Amino acid sequence: MAVLGGMSGTGKTQLALLYAKALGLEKDVNLLIVPISPSYTEPSDILGYLNHQMGLYMESETGLVSFLERASQYKDELHMVLFDEMNLGQVEHYFSPFISLLELPKDQRKLRLFSKESICHNRKLTDGIMINDNVLFVGTANFDETTKDFSNRMLDRMNVIFLEKLGFGAEVEKEINNSFDKETTVSRNIYRTDWVAKESHLEESEISLLDRLHELMREYDSQTGISYRIAKAIGLYLSNIPEVSEGNPFVTRKTAFDYQIKQRILTKIRGHREQIQELVGSYEFGSNKAYQLGSIARLLLEEQTVSNGEDDFKTSLGFLEQKAKELTRNGYAL
Repeated sequence: MAVLGGMSGTGKTQLALLYAKALGLEKDVNLLIVPISPSYTEPSDILGYLNHQMGLYMESETGLVSFLERASQYKDELHMVLFDEMNLGQVEHYFSPFISLLELPKDQRKLRLFSKESICHNRKLTDGIMINDNVLFVGTANFDETTKDFSNRMLDRMNVIFLEKLGFGAEVEKEINNSFDKETTVSRNIYRTDWVAKESHLEESEISLLDRLHELMREYDSQTGISYRIAKAIGLYLSNIPEVSEGNPFVTRKTAFDYQIKQRILTKIRGHREQIQELVGSYEFGSNKAYQLGSIARLLLEEQTVSNGEDDFKTSLGFLEQKAKELTRNGYAL
C-alpha cells in the first residue's frame, strides 16, 4: 500500500488520479474514491453491516463492498481504491479487516462480512469476497493537528511518500504537458508480471545497515525498529526498480535505498525531545544555523564514507534535519 503525504494543496489526490488515468482506470468502474470522514471508527463505516431483522446486508455509502465484489469477478482487470484524507479517522480502526488480510497468501485473502451461520438474503456475500492482487490500495494524508497519527502497525505495511512543492513555474510547465497521447489500459497481468516481477533481494551491505539502524532505534524504544516485513518490502522495492531506455535503471539502487529508508523507517521515529533527540539530532537557529547530527545521521554518513559515495543518503539526511528543526522548535516531531 502507498500513502501520499505532505502539506495541503501539493496535489496528492491529483497525483493518485493521474496514476489511475495512466493505468487506464475508469472512475466508479475500476477506480473507487473513498473520502474518509472523522466519524469513521469501525469497519462498518466503510463496508456496511448485516441487518439481522431483515436478513439484508446494508452496504455503506462508500460502495466499497460492491467495488471489491466486482474486482473479484474481473480478476484480469486492475482496480484501485483511493482513500482520500485517509488519516482524518483512525486508520487502524476502520481499516482493520484489511491489515492482516493483505498479509495472507494470495489464495487466502477472503474478506468475511458476516458469519456464514447468519441468515442473509444477499447470498453472493455469504462466502465473503476474495481480495486478489488485482486491487491496489492508495491513500492520501496530511500531518497536522486535525489528523490521526499512523501506528507502527500501519507504517510497517505502507510506503509513505512525502510530496514536496515545486516552484510555481515548474508546476505550470508540468500542467501544460500533463496530457496523454492515447488511452491506455494496464491489465493485472502486465502490472504483476511485467512491472513487479522479481523477488525480494537485499545485498549484504544493505542488510548490515538495516541491522545497525534497528539496534539504534531499539535503544530509544524497544517496540520500534525494522521488522522482517519492512526488510522484505525494501528488498522487493529495490529488486523492481523500473528501467528506461537500453535497460538503464530509472534511479540508482543507492538512491532507491535512500528513498526506502526515509519512507519505511524514518517515518516511525516520532516523539518528544527527551525521547528521540539523540537519534534525530538538534538544530541551531539564529545567525549560526546548523544541524547537529544525531546517531542515525552519523551512521548514514559513516556508511556513505565507507562506500565512497556522494549524497548516497541525501533524502534521508534532509528528512532527519527537518525532524531536528521540529524538535528544537516545538519540543516534539511527528
